[in-house]
Amino acid sequence: VSVEDKSKKDDLEEAKKQLEFLQQIYKTVPFAIVQYTDDNTLTIINVNQTACDIHGYENSEHFLTKVQSYGAIRNSIYANDRERIDELLSNVRKTGTRQEYELRIISHYDNSLRWVRGVLERIELADGSSVLQTSYLDDTERVSREAREHWQDERFKILVEAMHTVT
Repeated sequence: VSVEDKSKKDDLEEAKKQLEFLQQIYKTVPFAIVQYTDDNTLTIINVNQTACDIHGYENSEHFLTKVQSYGAIRNSIYANDRERIDELLSNVRKTGTRQEYELRIISHYDNSLRWVRGVLERIELADGSSVLQTSYLDDTERVSREAREHWQDERFKILVEAMHTVT
């Protein structure tokens, strides 16, 4: 075995280890990650398990079977937020500028309303091609907590005002 062949073999082994490591990170990050083709079809080409969980699908195969196209995933977005995501996609595609967002989705599993917060951006892959990628988290608990706190504050203000008018 030549030195050159051994070096190539070592490089290949190292690349495989790095790929396995990155795939493990991709599978376990607490953020949903969805990648789309950077063309007019906006076909979903990759999705991690967290995205499946947030949208109410058991795995990526089931998710991709149901929502392979952008139009299908767009339908899982709360109707009043659909124009917002269309604007974000348009901005990223035209300018390449990263866009932050907060919007609501409807879970496929139980039709519950979920709040998600994330970023949409164009990224370049190792082969030089680009994809659109959105990374987001389920922010429903924070939004619900803030809404409860707001209504508690409002009720307290009403109570205080009522006490002042009685006295």
